[in-house]
Amino acid sequence: MSAAGSASGGQVSKVSHFRRRALPSRAEVRAAAADSVLLAVACLISYWLTTRVLTLVYSVSKDDDALGGMWAVVATVFLFRDSYNQSLAAAVSRMAATLVSFVLCLAYLAVLPFHPWGLAPESGRRGRPHQNR
Repeated sequence: MSAAGSASGGQVSKVSHFRRRALPSRAEVRAAAADSVLLAVACLISYWLTTRVLTLVYSVSKDDDALGGMWAVVATVFLFRDSYNQSLAAAVSRMAATLVSFVLCLAYLAVLPFHPWGLAPESGRRGRPHQNR
């Protein structure tokens, strides 16, 4: 054993430098910026529709309208995809999952009264399908 007590037999190996990740090309930066601007515009439109247009039909309070606008933006971010077909598939998938959840909860509440101990297994039973991006 070496005097320093190292397990490598006293030999010091050089520390290799980590490879630097290449910077993205200008085309990739432009595409990412365009996607970001498009998402921002989509979020703005969904917020505006929820807080201004839909409140003409029915409004409880300004606070509820602002909360609804926030949830509309969150939904827009989650449903935003690269193409119309991907967006449509994501929306249909989430609507189907919501419908299944509604049916399961309705069946549960038709038989048993609401209780927090019943909510946990009902929520866990629904699960979350694998999503491809």
